[in-house]
Amino acid sequence: MGANVSSRVPKTNSTSGPEVAMGTSLMRIVEWWQTTMETNSARHGLPVLTRSQSVLAAHVALGEHRPARLAAKLGVSRQAVHSVINQLVDLNILVLHTDPADRRGRIVDFSVGYASLNATFQALLLGVEEKLRERVGVEDYEAFRRVLLSDWSEVPTLSAADLERVSAGKV
Repeated sequence: MGANVSSRVPKTNSTSGPEVAMGTSLMRIVEWWQTTMETNSARHGLPVLTRSQSVLAAHVALGEHRPARLAAKLGVSRQAVHSVINQLVDLNILVLHTDPADRRGRIVDFSVGYASLNATFQALLLGVEEKLRERVGVEDYEAFRRVLLSDWSEVPTLSAADLERVSAGKV
């Protein structure tokens, strides 16, 4: 599996070639992180999650427990979210409960069985961070971490004039 997974990660060359938009680089970082997690999860007895499963589980870890709101946050249908939730239930990672505030609704949370995997998963996350720190250096790692931990809650709106200005290189 390791060879197949690692072959999907785009090669990076930050010192040469045409200028690449930051969004493209962020996507490459996410792919690197996901592939690193997949490869090492398998090596350490953790279930290997798809990107959809990982993103949904991350939202549950961040405190979202209602499938309808998960669907809205992920920009997918409720059916798609329930499909991923059912996959994670089958892996004994998530459980569905009746919503105590609305008996017709359901809420999702981590299963009791997942608790035994969570310590390994958390160690793996910290291990990947350590490898990133080694790769980019402590100073750049700390700066990157500060940026990632910034408040990202407000979504900016770009006008046509904004797009014209950046396209003309007047930034």
